[in-house]
Amino acid sequence: MNKKNRLLHFRYTHTRYNREGEVLSHDTGPISGYTAKSVKLTLVKRFHLQAWDSWTCLPNGTYKRSHNCNQYRGIITVEPIPEP
Repeated sequence: MNKKNRLLHFRYTHTRYNREGEVLSHDTGPISGYTAKSVKLTLVKRFHLQAWDSWTCLPNGTYKRSHNCNQYRGIITVEPIPEP
């Protein structure tokens, strides 16, 4: 199979906190895409976030992004799922 057209598989976690630090919601699940950039853009659209905020890439290939809103603070983490 052509490496360029291979789907990449990730697991995302989106957690929302109130001002006191209590968890308001926790959402996790699998997501796939041809590039990490397309997966991150899909999550930005899914959770209605501002497009210009930046992602942090950790050494293990995980991407992390935090965002603030008037009522809550949220964190999205995107981890690669290793191929079998």
